[in-house]
Amino acid sequence: MVLLASLTISACSIGEDDNADQLSNPFDAFNAEALDTVRVEERRLRLDCLAAEGFPQFRDAMAGYQATESARDRIPAANLPTGLFLSEDDAKRRGFGESLPASLPKVIVRDAAIDEATNKCMVASWAAIGRGSESIYNAYVDTQNNLSSALLAVPVDTWSEIIDFTAKCLAGKGHAVSGDSNSRYGMTFSVPMGKAERREPLEPPTAGNFSAPGLPAVPYIPTEQESALAVDYYDCTVESGYRDEYVQERIRAANSAMSEYEGQLSELTPKIEALAKSATAAKFGAI
Repeated sequence: MVLLASLTISACSIGEDDNADQLSNPFDAFNAEALDTVRVEERRLRLDCLAAEGFPQFRDAMAGYQATESARDRIPAANLPTGLFLSEDDAKRRGFGESLPASLPKVIVRDAAIDEATNKCMVASWAAIGRGSESIYNAYVDTQNNLSSALLAVPVDTWSEIIDFTAKCLAGKGHAVSGDSNSRYGMTFSVPMGKAERREPLEPPTAGNFSAPGLPAVPYIPTEQESALAVDYYDCTVESGYRDEYVQERIRAANSAMSEYEGQLSELTPKIEALAKSATAAKFGAI
């Protein structure tokens, strides 16, 4: 039987900076950086193991690759008004489109031995980090997911008030907008929109092995008309007077989640920090 293995590495789009909001983020107490260290070092050990098993393609594909997603990116900043621009400069720069995340290096190995090697190296990489390391890592990821999900409970009433006011405000400024609950911004716009473009990744052959490098992230470039509209959009959300209330609701939800999972965080955070240190020093085969 011929088995196929594909290398996958997480990536995401460019994050947001905020100089306006000075409120602290309750989720800062979550040690996302230690979680990242364990994830990256476990992958290093696993790829070294695969190379020793006769499959260096996976490690080779990673050469020079810089991950663009962190655990911090995957947990919301509760003190920021997610879905809204952070300043006029932010609105002008980003517009209403989405940047393209980095595409991942891809390796396909059509070899019956790859399945056994993959399973062996998954066990060996965690063993090299330390006993119980995979369970601790997964438990901390579960806690991260639970914290992130807490913001889904934020009432939509304040958000709806912001959008309703903003739509009327923009219409008053002469912009043609229409409500759209599926849009990140609560509405659609009639101005020419910008784009984020790059070449398509290579297609793998139907037979044989395949390896392709990842492609870099590409920022979305708005049109001049779009940037001007985005600035008006931001100004209208500020004029609504509901932005601070929206952020406060997010912070309350985040604080509630931190209280709910306080026991897990107290137990797991020291463990994930210890794992980060042992993972950094670990070598393949040193079990």
